[in-house]
Amino acid sequence: MTGAAAEIIMFGSLFFRHMLTRANVVNGYLYVITVMFFYLSVLRTFKSYNAALAVSLIAAVVPAFTFIYLPGASACLASALFCCFSFFIYTFTDAKGLKHNQDKHFTALSLLLYAAALYFSPYAAALPCFICIYAIINKKTIALKMLKKKILFFILLALTATVIRLCGF
Repeated sequence: MTGAAAEIIMFGSLFFRHMLTRANVVNGYLYVITVMFFYLSVLRTFKSYNAALAVSLIAAVVPAFTFIYLPGASACLASALFCCFSFFIYTFTDAKGLKHNQDKHFTALSLLLYAAALYFSPYAAALPCFICIYAIINKKTIALKMLKKKILFFILLALTATVIRLCGF
């Protein structure tokens, strides 16, 4: 539903502003897919359909503004998409009924997606903060104990960010 709302807003905005070009449609669809993963991430975090729908519908209004269609916005949108996808995959590490080491596979996949997000934009460096907030919300434990448990994941994220920045990709 949020993807459809964002798509309708995107096409309406592009049509009425006479900006309907292939590049703008691609940027718009990149944002629509990001909104859908954002909805799934909010749903997995707060486990509330109403909260996920409300926040995602608010985010679906963004294609009405022209800044989303700027040429430099596509890299930020791709980074946001990879961040949302990385966060969504990371939430599966806490799922019940995982097989042996399956949580480590989800962590590794999340790390690779995070590296792709860092490749597109340095703003992706905020993702570890969201992961920490997610862990605090869902674990209901002291933040220090949570950080000790997830310290390996944060170290891998920091090393990945450092390697990407130093290599100058």
